[in-house]
This record gives sequence, C-alpha cells and structure tokens, in this order.
Amino acid sequence: REPARRLRRRALGFARADTGASRHLIGPRTLVADSYRPHTTVRPRALSSPPLGDHPFAPLAGRLYYSPLISQRGMGTVSATDKYEALLSHLKQLESVLVAYSGGIDSTLLAFAAHAALGDRTAAVLASSNTYPERECVGARELAGTLGLRLIEVETSELADPAFAANAPDRCFHCKTELFGLLARIADLHGLTYVADGSNADDLKDHRPGRQAARAMGVVSPLSQAGLTKAEIRELSRELGLPNWDKPSMACLASRFPYGERITDEGLERVATAERSE
Repeated sequence: REPARRLRRRALGFARADTGASRHLIGPRTLVADSYRPHTTVRPRALSSPPLGDHPFAPLAGRLYYSPLISQRGMGTVSATDKYEALLSHLKQLESVLVAYSGGIDSTLLAFAAHAALGDRTAAVLASSNTYPERECVGARELAGTLGLRLIEVETSELADPAFAANAPDRCFHCKTELFGLLARIADLHGLTYVADGSNADDLKDHRPGRQAARAMGVVSPLSQAGLTKAEIRELSRELGLPNWDKPSMACLASRFPYGERITDEGLERVATAERSE
C-alpha cells in the first residue's frame, strides 16, 4: 500500500494546487479567449473528419507512449500504480493537452493526471446539451472546482445534425465528430497541442462508433494507451482520493432510444423527467 500512498501524496500536491476551477463559457459557434497565453503554435485543424493520416492529431494517434517499465514487463504484469506512473509520463510527452471531460471516473482521472503532469498546459472541456441531464453537468462542474481543474464549458447541439437525430447504429460517430471538431478549435485557441478522451482499455472490446470518430480526428486516448481498465481506474481513483471513484457509468439520454426511433427535444425531455423521478 505504501507506493500507492506516495503516489497519492505526489499527485494531490500537483492537482490540488489551485483553489478552484477556472471556467470559460463557450457557445457552439462562438469561441471566447481567456487570459491564458498560448505557449506553442498549433497547426490549424478542420471541423470536418479528414482521413486519419491527413489530420494534424494523427501522428500521435497510432503511437503508444509506453514506458520502458511496461515494455519490459508486459502489460499483464503491471500494477495499476505502475500504469498510472506511465500515464503521467505519456502526458508529459504530449506537452499540452485538452481533455474531453464529463465528470465520469474515466475523464476525471485523465483530467486529474493531466493537471498533475502538465499544470497550466492542460485544460478540461465540459460539453453540455439536452442529451445529458443538467444534474450531471452541475456535478461535473463542482467536481472540477474541488480538484482545481481549469475548466472550459461548451454547449453542443447534436440534434441539429440530421444524421444524429435519425438514430442509426452509428449515432455516436456523428455526435463525437461534432464534439471533437469543436474541441480541436478550442485547443487551437488555447495553444494546446492535443485533444484527449477518456477511453479505457476495456472500451476497445466494445462496439463504439465514437471511437471511430476519435481515430478519424486523431484524438488520443492516454488511459487506453497506458492499458488502464475500468476496474483499475476505479482502484486508482479511490487511492488518489477522487470523490467520484465509485460513480456508476452513464450513457447519454439518446442511448435510451431504440435504433431507428427518431430523437427529438421532446423525447429527450420525457426521458430526463422520467429519470429524475426515479
């Protein structure tokens, strides 16, 4: 247990240095700059979904920044603590990163680790829309303040995309393509080199069209690249003292609609109302 305690003390010393979240509200089409001075020049990125090899994020997407420890011992024999140390090393190699943050345990651990590794060279973006319950956004915002994360908030309008509203099996691909495109622009604005999501090693086993969008946009997945599973992420979050370590996983409200049933604002509101009463 002693290595884990040392890990927790060191990580908390970094990630709780700030007194509160630095929030910036950004609408779906209007980007608002803050006083953060970009430390690097970032190449322009398009909002469309170009081929993986053509996207500015792409050079990193297919490379695994495993530490010598993982390379030598093999992923199956490495402890969660060792993988977290490797994660910090990976993040430092990225130099600067914008984290797609939802308040769930995966993105929270990633944002926490990025802040520990990179300090003011990272930020977390919280996207709100009618596909997520308001209480989830409120909780994520409060948690970011507790952890001292630098938080940027955006509003998205998934239903404005007919392909998303049609609710085909690739619905998540269209949602994530819009989100990651917006995050790419925000990363440019704030001088951050990469966009990262909270996908973990277990997600590689599931049908996740959103992962296809991430690959197409060159988004990096440091948790997955470090080999961290959901169970290990919960273990680490508990050791690090993250208050949401036992938070259940939650999919967006659109996932309550059977494929082929059109998603509407009214339908989402009915689902949200029903779940609030449970």
